[in-house]
Amino acid sequence: MIELKGVTKTYELGEAKVQALDEVNLELSKGAFAGLHGPSGSGKTTLLRVVGLLETPDRGSYTFRGEELTGKSHGERSEYRKRYFGFIFQTFNLIPELTVYENVEIPLMISETGGDKREESVNRICEEVGLGHRLSHRPGQLSGGQMQRVSIARALVKGPELVLADEPTANLDTETGNGIIELMSEMNQRHDNSFLFATHDPTITDYLEEIRTIKDGRVRS
Repeated sequence: MIELKGVTKTYELGEAKVQALDEVNLELSKGAFAGLHGPSGSGKTTLLRVVGLLETPDRGSYTFRGEELTGKSHGERSEYRKRYFGFIFQTFNLIPELTVYENVEIPLMISETGGDKREESVNRICEEVGLGHRLSHRPGQLSGGQMQRVSIARALVKGPELVLADEPTANLDTETGNGIIELMSEMNQRHDNSFLFATHDPTITDYLEEIRTIKDGRVRS
């Protein structure tokens, strides 16, 4: 489903240049449950952002579902993200003033999904992630694990083909984090969408079907 060839990304920090990605090649098949494993500063988050069309590479090619995405306009990239991608973040990125239901509903509102279908989709996915009894709660009333479940529901509610998760267990204790990975594995199998993680946590790799090690901006395996 995804193929990157020779992807390079360099940032300018004042007068210094930092090469975050160096001639990266990467393939990901449909339905994969895969991870990018490496230490802080290895380039894994930058690579995840390139795959999610949040960053543009300096050079190289990126093919998604057989279509070359390199050179797409800002608007075209936004449409791809809206249609095909879901995102799960380390810090949850929930809106504190909104309820669980309203946070999960946001992607459907952005895509202008009709009200009845929005309600059905939000209720269904919240039940699947174990939050059917928390729909009226706000993030401040939830545990860290529950907030990450909201993030997972929000990422999945529109039925994306690819879910990108950046350090999804970094702010959770080991037991809760393992439960979150197990939940995502279950969702991966149930919905047949692809998951790609960026993580430095070695315990997560035990759950992954495919692992790519990244170091100094290069994918090693």
